[in-house]
Amino acid sequence: MYNRGLLALYGTIFDITVMDKIGTIEQLQIQQNPLKTQVNDNNIIYDPSGIMALREIRLTTFGIVGILDFLNKEMAYLDVHHLRHPRSRFRGDNKISIGFSGHYQQMRKEFGAHLRDGSAGENIIIKSNRPVSPKELGQRLAIQSRIDDSLIYLSDIKPIPPCEPFVRFARDRPAGSPRETQSDLKFVSGGLRGYYAEVESAPEEAIVRLGDRVYRAD
Repeated sequence: MYNRGLLALYGTIFDITVMDKIGTIEQLQIQQNPLKTQVNDNNIIYDPSGIMALREIRLTTFGIVGILDFLNKEMAYLDVHHLRHPRSRFRGDNKISIGFSGHYQQMRKEFGAHLRDGSAGENIIIKSNRPVSPKELGQRLAIQSRIDDSLIYLSDIKPIPPCEPFVRFARDRPAGSPRETQSDLKFVSGGLRGYYAEVESAPEEAIVRLGDRVYRAD
């Protein structure tokens, strides 16, 4: 593993080569609106059109804020899991989500080419050539800035539970189709649909950018 004496909380430059690299961030996004909509008592539609791709996001203890630079003016957008979003889906344990491009490669083999990277709504997509298991991730990650090598730590990493609306969307089944989804739910369990995480410390400048590197840090 690594020597904790070499590491400090966010903002310190150090020799990170002693930690295991997980990958590089290749996609950042927020959910502007809920992706699941109840249309009647027995039917929920999954619609990824509410996903907004960004070049950087800000991590806070209340959730994620998307940052967009438009005509040299910074504009901020709350993720739907942010505590203060007007249609908030905040539960306390779902503020930050992480996915992997290798997971989407695996899901496309099962569900089809229509399933784009990030369509499950994860905030941070890390480049990988294969699925990454919970054991490989551990319980703590470090995101190293490509700008100044400073660090942001994420902890309490856990798989996102699978849900029927997403697997019906992934399988390209119409709303209201028979719920023969148990095998699909099992397929995307165990982290394939992504992971939740908590930020250990979230100063105002805790910004994650495309190209930042992610390491296992426990």
